[in-house]
Amino acid sequence: MRNTLFFISFWAILFFALVACHSHFSPPFASLLEQALKKSGNNRSELEKVLVHYSQKDADSLKLRAAIFLIENMPGHYSYYGASLDEYRDSVNRSATMRKLPWHIRQIFHLYPYQSIHKVSGARRIEDVECITASYLIHNIDCAFEAWQYPWAHHLDFDDFCEYLLPYRVGNEPITNWRDSLKGMYGDMPGRFAGIDEINESPYQACLYVNSKMIEEMGFARKDSVRFFHPLIGEKDIFSLGCPEFVPVTVLVMRSLGIPVSMESIEQWSSRGGKHCWNAVYHFTGLHYPFTGFESRPRGLNQDYKMNKVYRHTYQRNVRALIDHTDDESIPIFFENRFLQDVTSEYMTCHDITISLDYEPDDNQEYAYLCVFNNSHWIPVHYGKRDGFKVTFTDVGPETMFIAGYFQDDELQPASLPFHVRLDGTIQSISPSKTERTSLTLHRKYPLFHRFANYSRHIIGATIESSDYKDFRKVDTLCTITHDANTQYDSIYASGVSIPRRYLRIKHNGNAKMELSELEVYGADTTTCLYGKLFFSPADAHLLPQAYDLYNKSINDYIAISDWIGIDFGKNTHVTKVKYLPRTDSNHVMAGDTYELFYYNDHTFQLLGEQKARYPFLNFHNIPSNGLYLLIDKSRGKEHRIFTMEEGRVRFW
Repeated sequence: MRNTLFFISFWAILFFALVACHSHFSPPFASLLEQALKKSGNNRSELEKVLVHYSQKDADSLKLRAAIFLIENMPGHYSYYGASLDEYRDSVNRSATMRKLPWHIRQIFHLYPYQSIHKVSGARRIEDVECITASYLIHNIDCAFEAWQYPWAHHLDFDDFCEYLLPYRVGNEPITNWRDSLKGMYGDMPGRFAGIDEINESPYQACLYVNSKMIEEMGFARKDSVRFFHPLIGEKDIFSLGCPEFVPVTVLVMRSLGIPVSMESIEQWSSRGGKHCWNAVYHFTGLHYPFTGFESRPRGLNQDYKMNKVYRHTYQRNVRALIDHTDDESIPIFFENRFLQDVTSEYMTCHDITISLDYEPDDNQEYAYLCVFNNSHWIPVHYGKRDGFKVTFTDVGPETMFIAGYFQDDELQPASLPFHVRLDGTIQSISPSKTERTSLTLHRKYPLFHRFANYSRHIIGATIESSDYKDFRKVDTLCTITHDANTQYDSIYASGVSIPRRYLRIKHNGNAKMELSELEVYGADTTTCLYGKLFFSPADAHLLPQAYDLYNKSINDYIAISDWIGIDFGKNTHVTKVKYLPRTDSNHVMAGDTYELFYYNDHTFQLLGEQKARYPFLNFHNIPSNGLYLLIDKSRGKEHRIFTMEEGRVRFW
């Protein structure tokens, strides 16, 4: 009887409270709330305590709405718990190295196992609705409302507040009192901004200030070469961490300070393998400025790597999530996430497109998928409802090579020609000619990105010098590097007659460092390499332990030289040629390696031919024209990229 009276009283209080605060909630909303409470099981009383707590005073009407927002969207949010995770957390907390770090950097290590939680034995998934406490939720709501008072949060309406500042979690991390741990951090910011009208209310400036501090603190950690070992994760150092660890923690830091920052991601790059995530700060102009916490300023993304579908990770459930609109139909794991919003149109010009499908699926699936190549197979990044032999995809960006396909037997089955979307929204399909043939001359199997191109260009201007003195107080300049090696082996010859000297050096004469992977020196016999003892200028003396990587024929090793590197031959030696390899991505055609060329035909990559490279390029003849091609190095490497030929030039996709 007592429980019945409490139940009636609770809902009476809640009903009148909603009416009193001019609630805009419709019956479906009430249904969502009740559904969440039903899913909470034995924890229902904790959630009801929160609603009752904020139903007592008219002044708390907005906090009541906030509580309802959190609870109705709580199903599907969860954490992993287990003895191994507890022991790992305790080890981090006991570590003297970790205790020296600021909380937010230490938290990056705390959350590391959750990136690969499927590998953690004994990890149990527990839904928030089943375990979250009233005191935790109330404290979180009160702290979030305090953060909303910062001047750079004044542009947020209630819906924005609920999404950017109110949530108590970002991903599947354990529930913690992170707001308390971050309390007081960067507390000087309000004082620094006070009275400066142009920036005091700017979320961009607030984000810029905090992230600059975070970058500085990360720099100190990297300078100290912070590393942590635990059997659960192996040895991880601060240099091996990146966007999957930085981005969620950045959201927590910014959220604690009332700075509206989101987590964005792509499931697959358009022009390279891999996925990516980053942050974006929501400005009073309505624009989102992307950046990566702990790494880059809020300005923009690296557009060397093309994007396709961009998703924002939200706390609020997406009512259009695919998983809620399919019954028994199998769907890719990525689309089981109910908390993703498609925001592609905020990042690029988009078009709705309709694609022809070559066949209907065996199991009559309702949905087809928009897919991007990931160096080995096609990855679904978007979906559309099928209409017979056609499917429409919404908000598709330009300049990405796609196919449409079905998801059958837990695999993606291609079902269309490859195609890309032009800026004007027209579609270009790629279909190899049945009759026309062409020849291909290929120098690379993967696009050349500017950072690797720069490694070669930074060596231009370096001089090759010989001397009788180890300190090179007097030198003969044998030659100067004047051209771009283009990430490949290159040779430079002594100009004129050189006098035999004991010492030789390559002297860097630029600002950026000279990064070398391999080094060979030759005398009169240009077929036999001359080796000597390597040494460096005082500025580069710390490089000595890794110096002999230049002799090991492992082209992925490199050293970064700021001044010069020398060779002591032990006796006067005549040098005629220096052969060097700049730091490289090893994706150029390499003499001695065996390559296979494929083209995309009938929904598969079919072999056109195999060659062993004799030179830094390959020639293939009698190839079907107008195709989508793929060059694979059988000898080494995992990076290879689809390409087309346009006006005789390779265009990678």
